[in-house]
Amino acid sequence: MANVMLAEKWSDEDPSGWWISEKLDGVRAVWRGGQFLSRENNVFACPEWFAKKMPAGCVLDGELWGGRRQFQKTVGIVRSAARAKEWEYLTYMVFDVLETGGRATEHRPFEERLETIRTVCATGGDVLQPVAMQKCRNRENLQELLTEVERRGVRD
Repeated sequence: MANVMLAEKWSDEDPSGWWISEKLDGVRAVWRGGQFLSRENNVFACPEWFAKKMPAGCVLDGELWGGRRQFQKTVGIVRSAARAKEWEYLTYMVFDVLETGGRATEHRPFEERLETIRTVCATGGDVLQPVAMQKCRNRENLQELLTEVERRGVRD
């Protein structure tokens, strides 16, 4: 899983201008070469019907997500070929594009990659969605957004 963004602990820096999103409690996966790969490059048991809805010619970084408070169920689904039917409950939530058209994009400005993510995700129907991101205005804005996420039932 080289070249993917990894979360870092916030140590009270000024978040103004940072791109922020809700931390989804899903299974981290890279879509590469027609399959989903774990951080250790293990292949997840993705059924063919789901894989056919993924875009060709690009490498995506995201989370296989079954919804809030569904982490254990999601892990069980993606690790078992016997649960292929249950992939209908999952969405691949994309937060970065690493390659498109055979060219690496990781060094392109993030704003450009966001546009590519939106374009790519428009082709995947309900199984492929971009992670909602926004620029943080300041510390107060960050706290407001955290409060809103917690109101929706997300906990740390």
